[in-house]
Amino acid sequence: KEYFNSSDIHYFPFPSRQNGTIISSETYSLKSGHLGTNYYLTKNKDGIFVKHHSRLTMWGVKHPGLMNHRATTIFDTNVLQDYHDILIPKAIEYSAGVLDYFFRGTLSVQTIGYDTNSMLYTNLIKNTSGQSFSGGNFSIYQDDPSGNRNLMGHTNISDAVSGGVLSDGQSFTMTFSGPLLSTNKLLALFKGNVGTTDPVDANIAIATKAFNPTFTQTKEYDYHAFDDDLSLPFTLSTNLTSDDFPFTPTADNYEVIINSGTFDDAGTIGGIGTTAYGSDCGAPANFTGLPIIIPSDQVSIVGNHLEITLTCTDNCHSDIGWQVVSITWRAWPAQ
Repeated sequence: KEYFNSSDIHYFPFPSRQNGTIISSETYSLKSGHLGTNYYLTKNKDGIFVKHHSRLTMWGVKHPGLMNHRATTIFDTNVLQDYHDILIPKAIEYSAGVLDYFFRGTLSVQTIGYDTNSMLYTNLIKNTSGQSFSGGNFSIYQDDPSGNRNLMGHTNISDAVSGGVLSDGQSFTMTFSGPLLSTNKLLALFKGNVGTTDPVDANIAIATKAFNPTFTQTKEYDYHAFDDDLSLPFTLSTNLTSDDFPFTPTADNYEVIINSGTFDDAGTIGGIGTTAYGSDCGAPANFTGLPIIIPSDQVSIVGNHLEITLTCTDNCHSDIGWQVVSITWRAWPAQ
């Protein structure tokens, strides 16, 4: 502050050369082999400690009682290194803070339904920001296998939410149409106001969420037959199938789960067997340890749907079949 008048645009009350620094000295080697001495102002108060705040010039060394802006300089390797070590991390921190501010909104997204005939996809979008959304738009994008980003759906918040404000914790459904999903790289984006409108980022604050759509079906399969002419033991085999997914499932990108199943007298689903039939003919056989994930090598991909083999065996009399077999089919596009 001693270098400027209080009315000068460059004047600040801190740091103070007289009250916030001390003079220190360091020796260094000259090219001639002799030793030289540099004198530095070391900032030891008024905020951050800086060992080499500035170096004294010849004027400053000769006239220590007349120190002014000509008495010090920052053109010194040690000074510039200290400035670099202190200021660059701060610059990165503040830059990250600016990005965090503009991207302070957060979302959660879940694919909850689809129609393979109309190619409509329904997603549940929830505001998880701790602040409300308003005055903006929601969009959903997909990255194709080549990394090109394509717009899949778009809606104005005033059309999607009553009153045009999506409060923290509130959700809405957004349906978009499109071709078969080629990857699971989807991105939901909100651009508008996050929280109290700030002139700095009015209508341009961002909330994003990358999400992987998982399509789930839960289906029940019932069958029961009576035939007095069965030659025991009798085995019946068939395939259980899912409905079509909006893409062709691929290896390692699906899951098939047995939720329940009752057989007369015993049975298997995808190689997983029920309990053995008891001494009481006709006693139902059930699965234990439900739910059970069927090994992937027992599941077949047929077109856009999945299939598993079911068998049932009658060991006692003419009744044969299964009741309330419940299967959950899950699939997701490959990366």
